[in-house]
This record gives sequence, structure tokens and C-alpha cells, in this order.
Amino acid sequence: MDKLPFIDATDWMDDHCDDVVTYYTYRNLVTVGSIQADVFSHLNTHLFTELYPDGYSKPVRMNQFFVMLVYRGMIRVSLDYVSYIVSAHHQLQVIPGHIIRIAEASQDFEAKVLMLNNTYLAECLINKCISLSMPDYMQLRKEPCLRFTPEEMACMERYFLQLEEKINLSSHAFHEEVIQNSIVAFFLELANIVVTKMNVYNRPAFSRKEEVLNRFLQLLLEHVDTDRSVAFYAEKLCVTTQYLTLVTNRLTGQPANKWIENAFIAEAKMQLKAPHLSIQQVADGLHFPDQATFGKYFKKCTGLSPAEYRRSQACTEGFNNFVF
Repeated sequence: MDKLPFIDATDWMDDHCDDVVTYYTYRNLVTVGSIQADVFSHLNTHLFTELYPDGYSKPVRMNQFFVMLVYRGMIRVSLDYVSYIVSAHHQLQVIPGHIIRIAEASQDFEAKVLMLNNTYLAECLINKCISLSMPDYMQLRKEPCLRFTPEEMACMERYFLQLEEKINLSSHAFHEEVIQNSIVAFFLELANIVVTKMNVYNRPAFSRKEEVLNRFLQLLLEHVDTDRSVAFYAEKLCVTTQYLTLVTNRLTGQPANKWIENAFIAEAKMQLKAPHLSIQQVADGLHFPDQATFGKYFKKCTGLSPAEYRRSQACTEGFNNFVF
């Protein structure tokens, strides 16, 4: 199973799909738009042919967070080898790492879709101090297909349209920030709907692995600026480093060290955006022995030195009073 290839949902959005896809994208990190049934016929002959001669007869593993709000028609999919029929007034959430196979789509199928780079989603939530440890994450994994009331459909449609609008505001002085705020608002509203439905339906029991993941993500938010070792979190959870890595890989598609790295880089970027902090002060605040060690680690993760990242922010956000 681990040998299955990772497929980005944004692979759907290319020049060959213009007649069945309308979409808006930001730096290939966020894509939102509309799709019709014919997009799956296109994928069957264009995207998947090289990987699998039988098209959708075999599964692939998703590499992004993918949300599909169905307006009309139906689509039949399997997630982790469990079959789901997603019809009008239903929303499908595909967590990174899910194994997906699309078996059928009706001719009248129409849906709104949101695709998010996994690392970017984590960065958005951490930047806005939204806990990644919400049990809703595991709830969505266990129940990926939700039926919405007309009011809930209208509510989520507004958030889809808001994201489209914000992505199009390319001249906005704080373009990335307004996009991130819209993403956070989208997921808070989705979480509210999930929590409401959990009060109506029986909430499924979480497994030991899901409980470990939940607690790990809580600890990550509390300690990411002080400790970046898998061993630290494993000890706090009373599990081995191998077990913690296994859990995060299985449930999220990312190993524990990648979660730690992503959370740390989000924290470092947030501090580097503070004009009054020197890079040395940022390094000290993140418990590095010196500025050079911090710079080497930051560049290894992002491809930019802290100073280069800060200059890029000065250019894109119009600030020129950073302390270097």
C-alpha cells in the first residue's frame, strides 16, 4: 500500500481541462473552483493512463487536503477501500494520505472543489493560532462524506466564493494574509458544522493511534519553539519514536519530523515578519545556539536564508524597516 504514488489534486487543473473546470489558484498552494463530470473522463485518458492503463481501476494516494461540495448529480468513490456515493447536498473531505479511487460520475455531476497544499494548510492554522489537534480532523477521516442542509450548503458556498474572490485580489497589499484568513474561516465554519452534526449523531470512538495523533498535535503547538526532536514528543506521549512516526504517517501522510519541521518553519516565518526583531533575536527566541545555526536550518527547510525571506516579505508587503 505504501508504494502507491502520491497524486496532487491540482494535477486536475491543467490546460486540457478548460471546458470542464473553472478555477483560481494561488502559488499552486491553494486552488478553488468548479468541476463537471467530463473532468473525470479527461483524467482517465490524460493523467492516469501512464500510471495505470485501466484508468481508475486502481487506487492512488492523495497528497493534498481536498474538499468537494456536490451541487448536482453524484460521484462514486472509494476512500481507503471503503465505498461512498457522494450526491447533491453532500461534501467530501479527502485527508492527505487517503487512498482514493473514482469509480463513476453521473453526466449531470457538478461540484465546487478546494485543494490545499498540506504544509500550507498547517502553516495557515498555526499562524492564526488554530489548534491542529481538533478532534474534527479524525472525525473527518472517519466520516469523510457529510450531508448538508440547504442552509449549510449556502453557508459553505459563500466561503468557496470568498476564497475565489480573495485569490483574485492580486494587487492587495496583504494578499497572502487575506487568503490565509479566508482559509481559516472556511475550516472554522466546516468544523462548526461537523461539531453540530456530532451532537446529533453518535460520534465514532477514536482508536489509540488517533488519540496519540491528537495529543501530539496539541504538544506541537505548545513546544514547537523550544524543541524540534521527535524523541521529545515521543517521550511526552510515552511511546517510541518509531511508533509516533508510524501513527503520523498512517493518519496524515506525513512523518512526525515533517509535522515538527512545518510547525517550526511557520513559527519562524511569523517571527521574521516582526520588523522590530533582529534575526539574532529570532534565533535566540527559537532556542538556537547562534544565528548561523538557525540560518542553516531555516535555509535547508525553505531554500531561503532568514535575511532573504525577510527581504522577500519587505518587497511583497511594502515594509522597509526590518532589523537585519
